[in-house]
Amino acid sequence: MPSGEQDAIRSALAKVVGPMANLMFEDALREAQHANVQGPELTASLVAILTRDIADDDLAEQFRQLLAESEVGRK
Repeated sequence: MPSGEQDAIRSALAKVVGPMANLMFEDALREAQHANVQGPELTASLVAILTRDIADDDLAEQFRQLLAESEVGRK
């Protein structure tokens, strides 16, 4: 996954969940890697895992909206 995508996901997550963002991202990355998700599917998998882990519909929607406005959403 390009570092720009990682940065955009981390940034959006931090805006939504605050200081827990880094830990959540690392956990989601480990989960995706454990499931052998690689390449272009990794970004979609991370977004799905993080959206699930946010566990709040409004915050998850805010996260998706921030991603849509970022370079991740423009692909």
